[in-house]
Amino acid sequence: MAHYSSADWSRYCRGALDRNRRRRMERHLLRCDRCLNSYLELAGEEEAEAAALLLPDFEANLWRLIRRKQREAARKRKSRLLFNYIAAAVITLVLMAGGAFDAVAAGLPALLKETRHIPRLINETVAAGLPGELFHNENRAD
Repeated sequence: MAHYSSADWSRYCRGALDRNRRRRMERHLLRCDRCLNSYLELAGEEEAEAAALLLPDFEANLWRLIRRKQREAARKRKSRLLFNYIAAAVITLVLMAGGAFDAVAAGLPALLKETRHIPRLINETVAAGLPGELFHNENRAD
């Protein structure tokens, strides 16, 4: 069985290989313990190098940044909510000043007069029994 060199595994770890070559190497890892150990050793070294590049207080800084962003987002939500309430109040005042609510209130008795017979019709229909057409589906094959 042919083995890949450390340089090949290093290029693999850096992502410097084409897709087909990467796949061949991945299949090879499933069968070859020697290459798997080489790969794991290189991956561990690269991970250690990456960890060394991080500042010692990286995690603390990251959590501090996350908390600050959360506070900013909460502040924005509150200011948007306040803006929405103010906009609703202004629209309500404009409609009230323009008499829109008065017009609706004035037309309400006429609307109620036109629709007052609907409950009676519903009661009569229920008392007489619902029409069979409501329950009969003509498209249904019996």
